[in-house]
Amino acid sequence: FCAYRAVIITCASVRINGDTRCLIPLNLHANLPTAYLFSAILVVLPQVPFAEEIKKQAGIATAAVGLIQDAALAEKVVRSGHADLVFIAREFLRDPGFVLRCAEELGVAIAWPRQYERAVRKRGRARPGGCPARLHPSGGSKLVVLISGNGSNLQALIDACGSGELPGSISLVVSNRKGARGLERAAKAGIPTASRPLKPYTSAGRKREEYDADLAQLVLEAAPDLVVLAGWMHVLSSAFLQRFEHGAVINLHPALPGAFDGADAIGRAYRAYKECKVKSTGGTVHYVIPEVDRGEPILTQEVAIYPTDDLKDLEERIHAVEHSLIVQAAKATLEARRK
Repeated sequence: FCAYRAVIITCASVRINGDTRCLIPLNLHANLPTAYLFSAILVVLPQVPFAEEIKKQAGIATAAVGLIQDAALAEKVVRSGHADLVFIAREFLRDPGFVLRCAEELGVAIAWPRQYERAVRKRGRARPGGCPARLHPSGGSKLVVLISGNGSNLQALIDACGSGELPGSISLVVSNRKGARGLERAAKAGIPTASRPLKPYTSAGRKREEYDADLAQLVLEAAPDLVVLAGWMHVLSSAFLQRFEHGAVINLHPALPGAFDGADAIGRAYRAYKECKVKSTGGTVHYVIPEVDRGEPILTQEVAIYPTDDLKDLEERIHAVEHSLIVQAAKATLEARRK
């Protein structure tokens, strides 16, 4: 239980470099817990040094106010220790979307409720789900890659970024398996990595949607222009996908569109060939939707199956095609998103 009382601060003064200066009368009315009475003073001046001096001499928390009109300045005031807080007032009258502008300037992802999607798009601010409204102005795009295993397709993306074939960089690699070799490939290339297994969630009785929502937040913190599923062996639910624009998440699948959706696509294609049901297979990169491997294709390539093939032969031929396909599809998708 805390007793509350009204506090009125009518004027304040501070001695700076031997001079006593009167601050603007505040007439601040606030209800504060007794325990925190006089624990902070609001400094209403454009000159941040007043806040800094009060903080230094009184040893209390201070907040700076006045002519702070952009995110960079507000961030600098707090990070430099001049004040503990920054309060904004008039800037909200000039720009009701001030918080959105600051978030965009600082690269902070904002998760928007879907019912506000159209309004946010019209404002040209951060997109629903925190997905960037436009690609990075420097021209270099940021990718997040999700993997589950060896990471040979990840390596193709790493090499393409390094050579300039794919204009951008990989800002994060996430695996749902701790021992995935792809994590070693990423670390060797100096790329940040994260491991997010599903088992701790299921063991704790938590829903799959919770895992997907947490995974989405992890990915959004890397501020990607494009999310690439390169051998990611989990189906992503709407809890993940609704946090991103349509077209911001793509997947590589080792089969042609509409054929052999889901797991073991190469093995099923090989067995179908042996049963004379198909003559070839292929690879597809498609936009990701909740229905498994049913998103709109971006690029496809047919791969022949020969009578002398064993399963390993077919796997190697498809993987060779995938390495080129995933790079070209990522490049085409980024170019389309720039238009």
